Amino acid sequence: MKNKDEKLNVVNAMMEDDETIAEFEDKLLEVEMKIGVLQAVAQGYESLRNAASREISRRLGERAQID
Repeated sequence: MKNKDEKLNVVNAMMEDDETIAEFEDKLLEVEMKIGVLQAVAQGYESLRNAASREISRRLGERAQID
């Protein structure tokens, strides 16, 4: 498709862009891996947040019983 003056068949046109497509696929795979890592980190922080919230609730409940 880059060479508009030349007539290319579909196979040749597709082969011409194979390297570009492969580069995009590599970048996409890299981004997908980063997404997986970030999701795992976010889930870890969510677990910590939930545990902290439970601990705060427990301590407030203990204080209420003492008062």
